[in-house]
Amino acid sequence: MTKRRTSSAPRKAIGCREITDYLRLVERPGAAHPVCDEQVQLARHVRWCFAHEGIRIDRDQLDTYMGYARFFPFDLFPWERFLTALWLCCYRPDGLPRWPELLAYVSRGAGKNAFMSYLAFCMLSKANGIDFYDVDLCANSERQAKTSFLDLRRVLDRDATEFRRGFSWNGTEIQNTTTQSVLRYWTSNADTKDGLRSGAVFFDEVHQYQSHDQLEVFETGLGKKDCPREGYFSSDGIVRGGVMDEFKEQGRAILAHPETCDDGGFLPFMCCVPSLEMLDDERNWHMSNPSLRYLPNLMDETRREHAKWKSDPARHIAFPTKRMNCPQGRVDIEVTSWDNIMPATTVLSNSGAYVNGLFPVPTATYTSAYVGSGKALLCIPAEYYALVAADRGLEMSDEYKFLEDKRVYKQVMYGAGRARDNTSALLLDISKLDPAYLNVAVKGTVTTKAAA
Repeated sequence: MTKRRTSSAPRKAIGCREITDYLRLVERPGAAHPVCDEQVQLARHVRWCFAHEGIRIDRDQLDTYMGYARFFPFDLFPWERFLTALWLCCYRPDGLPRWPELLAYVSRGAGKNAFMSYLAFCMLSKANGIDFYDVDLCANSERQAKTSFLDLRRVLDRDATEFRRGFSWNGTEIQNTTTQSVLRYWTSNADTKDGLRSGAVFFDEVHQYQSHDQLEVFETGLGKKDCPREGYFSSDGIVRGGVMDEFKEQGRAILAHPETCDDGGFLPFMCCVPSLEMLDDERNWHMSNPSLRYLPNLMDETRREHAKWKSDPARHIAFPTKRMNCPQGRVDIEVTSWDNIMPATTVLSNSGAYVNGLFPVPTATYTSAYVGSGKALLCIPAEYYALVAADRGLEMSDEYKFLEDKRVYKQVMYGAGRARDNTSALLLDISKLDPAYLNVAVKGTVTTKAAA
């Protein structure tokens, strides 16, 4: 007899299409577009919150925000309309945002930066209802930090005559002249960020941050304006034990108890493929990218990247890690190869001590992320020639970090290498190496205890 699972949360009508349309996609995904467990748990959590809390949706504000989408050269995906409603337009009975912190953990290609530019436009607008609501875009590099800023600037440039009535902009700032709210971009260097009075802060590609030290200077600038918000937007990355892993752990702790847990205002929107074994079925790719079903060009590119990853997992770890949010670290690949070599070159000697390095000729071993799992490169280093030189001297720039009042130095070096000939190295298959053992010769007769 099959028992029907029941939920303690009554199905109270939320009354917001932007929210419920996406919830139905998650709750009834269909075989062609499966969703990960984290999305199912989030749907349950959101329904529970609306059923048990007095959450107010600012319908006028949300309608205005949805209308702003006409200015952008893309349509909002259902998941983006869902997050716009929850993050920007849902309020507690005391008038504060219900979810002031958003984690948008979606894979590469989902459209994070374009979405961030749209959200920033909404926050700068009169519909936000807060003057001087400055928005800061933060990333580990200037190029990444400028991405969403430039996306929004291109929107303004495309119809500059119209937008000049309500905005002013240059290479570093975009200002709504009615609300006086300003959009700026920053790198993660904290030296010049004290004194910020942000209304909202976006952190782009959080997987690059190794500690919260780089985030705290921006986070502590919040609270000086009404309804402060923080948004963390990222795919996964190769940094383990960093900020992204902490956010994933925090999000999963909330989603593990979707109908009882106090989320503390943290909204964990998490999309990922659970395991590497699931990556060969392209239907599972939708788990990490809720935009994929609408982007045939991206699907075609993803298929090509999957084929490259299958042929050489060590070189193409970005596919599972960033395209699928299913981290595959270089260390894992290195250990796999070392696990093959170590047993095949180590034995327990007659003296009871382990002896290693049992190669036919003296050999030094090194692990490398650029040699595939189950492979080894046997080479003669003396027959490989490398040359490194620098002839441009030390160059400097006062413009690159002008806003941060820093001088940047650069030195360019050139390198080249070549083996003597095709006999200098061999690519070996070590996937089926047998463990090493000592041959023991027995002379005479040995009577075992059982035979006696």
